[in-house]
Amino acid sequence: MRKYKVMWSKAYYASGVVEVEAEHPDDAHDKVANEMGDFEGSMQYDPDGDEVVVMGEADNEEIQ
Repeated sequence: MRKYKVMWSKAYYASGVVEVEAEHPDDAHDKVANEMGDFEGSMQYDPDGDEVVVMGEADNEEIQ
């Protein structure tokens, strides 16, 4: 049986609600956009965002 290199990614998204102090709505938007990686929230799996790509036959190297 042949071996193939296959790249995959599984998609998730996180969301939540935060309160921020800002001068105006655009400032609030920018603050959250710049810091959203630091917020806690709900994480959901997104099967529509999954990706599987067969890259070709594997050489005689170990596939991880």
